[in-house]
Amino acid sequence: MATGEQAVRPRSPGADQKPTLEIASKWEAGETGCGVLIVGLKREIRRIQAGELLQVTALDAVNMTTLENRKMAEQKKLVIVNSRGFDDERSSVAWSIANTAAASDMDVTVFLVAAGVDWVRKGAADVARLNPFDPTMSDMIGSFLENGGRILVCPPCAKVRGYSEESLIEGATVAGAPVMLEEINAGAATLSF
Repeated sequence: MATGEQAVRPRSPGADQKPTLEIASKWEAGETGCGVLIVGLKREIRRIQAGELLQVTALDAVNMTTLENRKMAEQKKLVIVNSRGFDDERSSVAWSIANTAAASDMDVTVFLVAAGVDWVRKGAADVARLNPFDPTMSDMIGSFLENGGRILVCPPCAKVRGYSEESLIEGATVAGAPVMLEEINAGAATLSF
């Protein structure tokens, strides 16, 4: 909440009125990019109470004007398959989308294959920043996990690189395609990078 602003709680309706919701907090995000926007949005959402509204004004390409802090009526599922490593900015895009979906209360699984498994080797993402306008990759991956995201690592892809479960960050699980395919069979949408 900006300095000097006070939270306004939803007003209780009378017998013949609908409840009215008022903005409890405002955040001027400026021209932040999607990665920075998600991390900042997460910070701002933590500052408000359940049922309050947060108004976000951003000049980003997604043209966001007002977001409400509400749960989706039905949780949607998304599987993101990421084969891109440290040499490809599309990795940053994959993690930005994963963060956006997880922050939107979607059930998100990132399945890392090929060079994508390098992102979750302990310490590997700590200094990586593929896009100078995004947070570090470590921050993006951490935020994704904090929002309830799930990371699966292709077993043969990890093995060929000499990675064991102990080599990976907390929250990353070595699991094969059948586990990922369970999500798709349960109706998950898929994206591949």
